[in-house]
Amino acid sequence: MKNFLKLINLMLFILFLYSCKKEDKGPVIGTTSATEITQVTALSGGNLITDNGESVVTKGVCWSTLQDPTISDNKTSDGNGLGSYTSLIEGLVPETSYNVRAYVTTKVGTLYGKSISFTTINNPIIFNPSLNYGTLVDIEGNIYKTIQIGTQVWMAENLKSTKFKDGTNISNVTEPFLTSHQDWYNIKTPAFCWFENDPIAFKYIFGALYNRYSIASGNLCPTGWHIPSNAEWTTLSDYLGGSMIAGGKLKESGTIIWGSPNINATNESGFTALPSGMRWNNGFNFGGLAQLCYFGSATEGDAEGIFAWVLNTENAFLSSGVFVADLGISVRCIKD
Repeated sequence: MKNFLKLINLMLFILFLYSCKKEDKGPVIGTTSATEITQVTALSGGNLITDNGESVVTKGVCWSTLQDPTISDNKTSDGNGLGSYTSLIEGLVPETSYNVRAYVTTKVGTLYGKSISFTTINNPIIFNPSLNYGTLVDIEGNIYKTIQIGTQVWMAENLKSTKFKDGTNISNVTEPFLTSHQDWYNIKTPAFCWFENDPIAFKYIFGALYNRYSIASGNLCPTGWHIPSNAEWTTLSDYLGGSMIAGGKLKESGTIIWGSPNINATNESGFTALPSGMRWNNGFNFGGLAQLCYFGSATEGDAEGIFAWVLNTENAFLSSGVFVADLGISVRCIKD
């Protein structure tokens, strides 16, 4: 009987050692703290320290407003190799607390790193609080405020879509002047870019900068909306008292985003024009941020130029004209 009990104890001990050994197996992953946090994005990532012999399918981060996010929530997929990696977290809401943690999925299951919290920063854009704004969603799911001004309904934010309304991708041209056959200066097809090619810093507030071929495509604005013609811009200007003062009623008020002096900026229209600058026609330089903005028109200029409507911090004008053809400029859509 004693020998039998010893045998049972020995078997239990072996099972215990086996279970401990089994628990020790599996990948080991850590979560990287969030950095470069904006209103709607952040950078995080992780470090897959070891896979312990298991076949890794994918790794990344997952995030949620809940304490311990899982891959059933929002997630990235960042390869399957060992070592550190960086993940871009997108689609966040300003002034909101989130939790993020790294994960690794193997053929056996999914393991997680430590959950780390972060909070997105506030929305610096000053919309007119006395007006009622509508909502517009584009093909990518970007959400915009809209505003009725007279008989027209306008977007109250700059377009930031990287796709046409039919889902076709628009080329993101980042190459500087004369470094590629597809650089901004040479390309003769639809293209866009972010100011200084930095979507994390500039996409949310200022939107994208589009070339003349994107603007003239007839496919850029969301369904039911279009690029305004010169006649429609003139209707807006006249409704606000004419070109000498309309700019002030269109510009976001204050000097948080606009550079000083932002003359006569009241935003009483609710249009909330922002100083998004431009990409120069040679494709190499960006300029005008915090000082001015160019808005595209469906009315084309000529072979050498693009028609645009301009606002400036130095005055209250809404001016217009034909500018060099290869500028990268902002877009506001108007409802059909």
